[in-house]
Amino acid sequence: MKVTALRVWALWAASTLLLLVTYSRLPPERLYRVSNSGIGGGVGRALVYVAFPVSLVAIALVGVTYGSIVHRWQRVAALVSVALCCTVMTGMIDPNDLDFRPVNLLPVAGVVLAAVVTTSTRWPGVVCGRSTLVATAVLGVLSLPWIAAHAGFSLPGRLFLTKQLVTEAGEPGLVPAVHLGDHHGLYSALIVVTVLAMWRVPRGLPRTAGRRLVQGYMALLFAYGLVNMAQDFWGEQIATRGWTNWMIPDALEPGVSAIWALIVAGTVVAYRLPLQERISPTVPDRTLSR
Repeated sequence: MKVTALRVWALWAASTLLLLVTYSRLPPERLYRVSNSGIGGGVGRALVYVAFPVSLVAIALVGVTYGSIVHRWQRVAALVSVALCCTVMTGMIDPNDLDFRPVNLLPVAGVVLAAVVTTSTRWPGVVCGRSTLVATAVLGVLSLPWIAAHAGFSLPGRLFLTKQLVTEAGEPGLVPAVHLGDHHGLYSALIVVTVLAMWRVPRGLPRTAGRRLVQGYMALLFAYGLVNMAQDFWGEQIATRGWTNWMIPDALEPGVSAIWALIVAGTVVAYRLPLQERISPTVPDRTLSR
């Protein structure tokens, strides 16, 4: 399967559109950390989703396709888009209040600009290996409860806990094991899948500072996504069953903590992983050092 910038954007656009529909049709009390309802609430929540986590993926896509840029305006727009996307790292997204705020438009603008730039370059894409497809399938199965919740439904069956009422830290009374709406476990899984799909691209570029920067950022995204997916899955499917009282600490926001030390260590390991699979670009890339 060949992965192109357009196909990556299509994946995240589909996720965003599904979220918009879910938050537009369901009352906020059935969702998570929102207070607005109707179309306005859905659009607002979708914009917050674009601001985070889509902006993180946008930065990676710009880095991967930057070497294929041929026009000066694209280079300028690419750098501006990354700068705008990076504003999300200033703490503008509060996990406990996911209603839209005007400041969220900064990373949203970065994502839109990144989409224009990355889909207008000559980057030919990359063919995914069998291991990537297998990993994607496994992550998809583990994400089934979140995919259903993202669409506004509770997954039936006994394999996963979903609508069963459980006690959850920070929540008064009993709540569903998997609340309706967006879950950081799902978008973390999508981040991991996106990174895996583009994993060997920077490794096929000339050994420049730009290549190392892109490779390092993708390694960080991979470790970040994997840890956050595990954290959400552990809390909802393992700890709530009473199998253990230990919880994986929250890792959504950077901090001086053991969980972030683990993410940093995972980044180093992922960065150094050898990869022998061959990429098949059809258009010669420029170096990322420009």
